[in-house]
Amino acid sequence: MWPNDETQFSHLLRDLVLLSLSPNNRSESWDGVATILLIEESLRDGILKVAKEICKDASFFEYRLNGAGLKISGQVHHGLVHGVKIFGDQKGDYKRFVAAAQTFLDAFNRVDTFYGRAKHN
Repeated sequence: MWPNDETQFSHLLRDLVLLSLSPNNRSESWDGVATILLIEESLRDGILKVAKEICKDASFFEYRLNGAGLKISGQVHHGLVHGVKIFGDQKGDYKRFVAAAQTFLDAFNRVDTFYGRAKHN
């Protein structure tokens, strides 16, 4: 398995965008997608650039997926990303999206990127 670098992280972000655009995963409380800010920034700057900006010079990152209370966070160590999770005040408003996204997050986090060693759960 390849370590989860910024390129792999950009693939995860792309998958989350596609997931949030699915009609089955829209918010139960209002008609909006869970990753609206991420979509806007990705269209403007490109998904890889967004991934690099999120992880830039940080040992811990936090990013608002929708520009409000739905967030993604994780850790970066020597350019490798791990421990990615979705959280925030609006997590309950996007239950279907968060539940579906957990599959992607579990697969991404399955590789222990800390020092680049693979760990299989």
